[in-house]
Amino acid sequence: MAIMLLTATVHAEKGKIVAQVNGIKISEHQLLTKLNEKLPMVSVHQRISEKRYEEIRNQVLNQLIDEELLIQEARRRGLSVSKNELENQVKLMKNAYPSQKIFEKELAKTGQSYKEWVKKIKRRLLIRKLWKTAVTDHIHITDDSVYAYYLQNKNKFYIPDRLHLAHILISVNPGAMEAGWKEGLKKADNLYRQLINGADFASMARQYSNDSTSAKKGGDLGWRHVGQLMPELDEVAKTLKVGQISKPIRTIFGYHILKLLAREQGRQLSFNEIDRDKLKKRLQKKRAAELGQNLIKQLRAKASIRIYTNNN
Repeated sequence: MAIMLLTATVHAEKGKIVAQVNGIKISEHQLLTKLNEKLPMVSVHQRISEKRYEEIRNQVLNQLIDEELLIQEARRRGLSVSKNELENQVKLMKNAYPSQKIFEKELAKTGQSYKEWVKKIKRRLLIRKLWKTAVTDHIHITDDSVYAYYLQNKNKFYIPDRLHLAHILISVNPGAMEAGWKEGLKKADNLYRQLINGADFASMARQYSNDSTSAKKGGDLGWRHVGQLMPELDEVAKTLKVGQISKPIRTIFGYHILKLLAREQGRQLSFNEIDRDKLKKRLQKKRAAELGQNLIKQLRAKASIRIYTNNN
């Protein structure tokens, strides 16, 4: 089943209710408006299966339920968005568009009125305030906790072996018939025999490799960490000795001949070598996700939530 994306909201029945959260209704119009934002991100060609559409619809509906729970909690805590705060945010978002005409055109695609768009911004600002009060203000990642994380997860701060590689590619069309692959292997085998008999790898790469970028550099691929190459190449590359040339390796691109130019052994990074600020931010983000999930879980546990099917 083909699902059309951007026009769905226009045909929604604005009076139809899809859920209630503590007595507050969520309309089909709200659901389809949010779906219009989500669907283009998951469907490059603007067509998805009916099953996938239903999965995304349920995800979006649950997001709307969570948003409503957060709005209600923010109001319960006495939080609010001032007129000035809202006007500044609206101005900031409108200024992101090259012109008023383009803004209006993009807004029309969503099926929202300007008033609905502003209301959504206000709700987001209110949720942001709640998030700060209930989540981010309670996150305290100290230098000691960063160090403790490092000690407990040293394996995450290990630099794997580095390989300085060169290669020659004999390309084969991915859709080629067996005859095409046989011809490609024949060419690669012929080059391999010349190489192990003393032919200069760099010269052969410049002359025969179909990888135009590396061919100009004598096939030089530079330094690569183990695990960075295609699996078929990686499996062979990490077993090579310095100066050794591999037999032809088949990938979707054709046949590759590798040569290991140099190797650096992997090593453990010391605490002073890691980016501690980056790690602290990552731990803060992780903690925020945990606290946020706990908050929503608590709000759901004490809420009255009804989801309607076919408006029943």
